[in-house]
Amino acid sequence: MKLQLFLIAFITGLSVISADFAVSAALDSNTVAAGEVVKLTFTMNRQPDSRIQLPPLDNGRWLTNMSSQGTRIVNGEVTHTLSVGVLPEHSGTLTIPPITFSAGGETAETREIVARVVPPEEKTVSTRKSGNSSEMTLGEAIQGSISIPGDRTSYYVGEEIPLELRLLVHSGAPVRSLGYPELSGMADAVFSDFPNQENRRFAEPRRQHRIIDGREYVEFIFRTAFRIMKPGRVTPEASCIVGIVQRSQNRHPLGFPFDDDDFFSNFFSGIGQETTPYEVKFQPLEHPVEIKPLPPAPAGAANLRLIGNWRMSAQLSRPSARVGEPIELLIELRGDSSGESVNAPALKFPGFRVYPPEVRKSFGTVELRYALIPLESGEKELRAAFAIFDSAAGEYRISDFKLQLPVSPGEVPAGNATIDDAGAGTAIPEPAVAEAPKPPPREQPFWQKSYAGSPVLLPLWRNQLVWMLIFVVGGPVAGIVIEIFARRREKLANDPALRARRERARKLPELLKKLNRESVGEDLLRGSIVPFLAEAMELPPGTTAAELAEHLDDPELRRLFLDSDAAGFRPEQQYAPDGVRFSPETLRKLRRLLKKFSAVILLISALPIAANALEIDNSAFSAGEFQRAADDYRRQLGRSAAQPELLYNLGGAAWQLNDLPTARWAFNRALLLAPGDHETRENLNLVNRKLLQPEEGATTTLAELLRTTVNRLRPDHYLLIAAAAFALLCIGVGLRRSFSRGWLISAAALLGLVMVASLFIAGFQCRDAYDPRRATVITPSLELRSLPSSGAGKIEAAIPGGASVLVLDRNGDWLRIRVNGRDGWAKKSDIGMLLPEGLFGGNE
Repeated sequence: MKLQLFLIAFITGLSVISADFAVSAALDSNTVAAGEVVKLTFTMNRQPDSRIQLPPLDNGRWLTNMSSQGTRIVNGEVTHTLSVGVLPEHSGTLTIPPITFSAGGETAETREIVARVVPPEEKTVSTRKSGNSSEMTLGEAIQGSISIPGDRTSYYVGEEIPLELRLLVHSGAPVRSLGYPELSGMADAVFSDFPNQENRRFAEPRRQHRIIDGREYVEFIFRTAFRIMKPGRVTPEASCIVGIVQRSQNRHPLGFPFDDDDFFSNFFSGIGQETTPYEVKFQPLEHPVEIKPLPPAPAGAANLRLIGNWRMSAQLSRPSARVGEPIELLIELRGDSSGESVNAPALKFPGFRVYPPEVRKSFGTVELRYALIPLESGEKELRAAFAIFDSAAGEYRISDFKLQLPVSPGEVPAGNATIDDAGAGTAIPEPAVAEAPKPPPREQPFWQKSYAGSPVLLPLWRNQLVWMLIFVVGGPVAGIVIEIFARRREKLANDPALRARRERARKLPELLKKLNRESVGEDLLRGSIVPFLAEAMELPPGTTAAELAEHLDDPELRRLFLDSDAAGFRPEQQYAPDGVRFSPETLRKLRRLLKKFSAVILLISALPIAANALEIDNSAFSAGEFQRAADDYRRQLGRSAAQPELLYNLGGAAWQLNDLPTARWAFNRALLLAPGDHETRENLNLVNRKLLQPEEGATTTLAELLRTTVNRLRPDHYLLIAAAAFALLCIGVGLRRSFSRGWLISAAALLGLVMVASLFIAGFQCRDAYDPRRATVITPSLELRSLPSSGAGKIEAAIPGGASVLVLDRNGDWLRIRVNGRDGWAKKSDIGMLLPEGLFGGNE
C-alpha cells in the first residue's frame, strides 16, 4: 500500500514538473449590474512564485478583502485556483486586461475578459410574498436615501449635524445579510461616538414596515451625527453592501413559519445558496450642506467652543476654606447638543493656585471640576465669564458667575454654595453638629530617611523564594523525619547503647566548642574528654587517660593522653592551672577523634548573614537644593526603583519642588514596597489631600477596614504565610501520635484555613492594590486623546496631575488608560507605573 501511494505521488509530481505552466481566468457572469460584486477566478496548474499584480480597472475596483484560494488533485492532476472580487461601478462595459503570472521561471498570461454592466434597474431578482412569486429590478427592490432632520442647509464649523440614512428593502427580496452604511464625501468630519458595540458611528438601527405604491418594504433607519472642522460645502454620500441569493422555487423543506409573511424568511430560504454582494448607492441630498465659519469670540470671555442652547451653573464644594486646603469648583453645563467639542479653559483667580480641570462630557451634559488651593486668607471673590455660540441666533451668549469664598486659617465648616445664570448665589450653611475635637492633619511631610535597608526584589515573589522553598520542601521532609523518629522512639527506650550514642551527640557540641581554644585545661581533658571517648570506645567505666591511650593508633594523641595522665601525679606547685599549650595540629586530631565516635555530625559554626543599613546622602536636601536632591535619589534608585527609603526621600524632594504628582507616585510606590511604614503612609495622605485624592488607610466602612488590614503585608508575605501553614500541616501529620485526635483535627482545620485565606488575599491584592496595571499621572495635567497620536484624533478629557489611572494597552510610546470611567490614549512619559512588576511580573 505504501509503495502504491509513493508511486502516485511520484507520478503526480512528475506530471506537474513536466507540464508547461498554464493559467486561465473567468468571471462568474458576463452580464452584471452596477454595484453587484462578481467573482474573477484564476485557474493554473502550478503555484505562482509571487503575489499577482492586479492592473487598474476603468469601470470598477478590486475587492482584495474578498479573495480566496484552493488546491485540487483529480486523477493525479494538480489545479490551483485563486478568486478575487470585482465591483463594477457604472453601467457600460467592464474590461479585465490580461494579467501575467510566473512560476518556476516560466510565465503565462490570461486573456482579456469583457463583461456587460447593466443599470441596477435592469437587473431582475425573484421576490416572493404570501406564496406569490414575482420579478422586480434591484433598483425597485432595494433603495437608499440620505436626509438631514429639520431640512437645514447650513451649519457652523464644529456644530453637530444630524444625519439619517434610510434603506428600503422589499419584504420579499432574497436578501440574506445587511451591513452598516459606509459614509464618504465629508472631509475633516468628526463623528459622534454612539453606544453601539457593532458600529460606534451609528446609533442602534430602527426597523419599520412601509407600503410604497402597493408594495410592502422593510425600512432600516441608521442615525448618525458629525461635525465639520473647516468652512466650505459638503455633500454626504453613502453606500451599503447587501447580500443577495437566488430565490429557490421550492419552499423550504423544514417549513419555516415565516416563509410567507416575514421579511426575514429570506435569510432562512437562502441557506445552502451562494450569496452575491450588492452595493446599494444611497440617493444623496438635493443640496450640499454649507459649513459657515464661527465669528470671533467676544473679548473678556473664555470660549468654551460649545454650539447650541446651553445653560451654565457653578458651585463650590464648601462655603469657606482655609489657606493651603484644597476646595473644588464645579461648573456644569446642560444643552441640546453634543459636548464633545468643549474646550476647558485654564482659569486664574487672584490668591489661588488653580489646577487643570477634570472634564466629564456626554450628550447634553458637560462637567468641569477645578481644584483650587487658597494661598492667602481674606474674603475672596471668584469670577469668570464664558462664551457659548448660539447657532439659532447666530451670535455668542455670555454666561458668567460670581462666588464669594471666605478664606481663613480656622477649621472648615460644612456647607454648600451654589450659583447659576440667574444671579449671584448665597451660601447656605448646614446646622452645626457638635463633634469631638480632632487633631489637625499634618501640613508638612516627615523628614527624610537617613538609612536605606535591603532593596525589595522585583517581581515580589523573589523576596520570599528561599523561605517558601524551605517550607514547601522542608515541611514534608520534616514530617517524614518526625515519623521515622517516632517509630524509633520505642526502640530507643529499650536500647541502652542507642541512648548512650544520643547522649554523646548531645555533649559533643560543647566539647568541640571548648577545643576551639588552643589552651586546654587538664580538668577538661581528664574530666570530660577521656570519659566521653572511653564510653564511645566501649571501655570499662573509670578508664584512665593512660589506658585510653593504649587503644589509640596515632602517636601524637597517645602522647597527649599519657602526658595528661602523668600530670595528675605532679606536685601541686608544678601543676599548670592555665592548661597545657597544644599545637593546632594536635587539637585538630583531637576534634576529629571526637567526631568519629559521634552518632550524628553536627554543624558547629554558622556564618551570620546580616545586611548593614546603608547611609543615604541627604546633604543636597538639607542645603535646600531640592532639584539636585531629587536627581541624586533617582540616580541611586536606578532602573528598578525598588528601594522604599529612597522612594520616600524622592517624594519628599518632589513635595518641596511643588511637584505633587511625582510626590504621590513616589510615596505610593514606596508604600507598596514597605506597606508597614507609618511615615510613608502619612506623607502619601498629605499629598492625597492636596490633590483631592482619597486617603490611604481610611476605615470608615467595614470593607475599607478589611482592605487596610490586609494591605499591611505584601502579596509575597501572604504566600510565605501559606507556605509556613503547609509546612506546619505536614509536621502535624508526623506528630499525630503525640496529640489527641480532636486537637489534631482542630489544628489541621485552622492551618488549612490560614493557608487558603492567605492565598486568597494574595490573589485579591494582585487585582487591587498590587495590580500591575495601576499608574499615576506624573505631569501637572494630561490630555486624554482618542488616538495614540498628538496630531490625530481628539482630546477626550483633561486629567489633573496625580490622578490614579489603569493601563489597558500599549502602542509604542503611547498607553491606553482608563480614568474616571473613560478610556483614551496618553504619552508613556506622562504616566508613572506604580508596580508594573507585580507579584509575578509581566506588565513592563
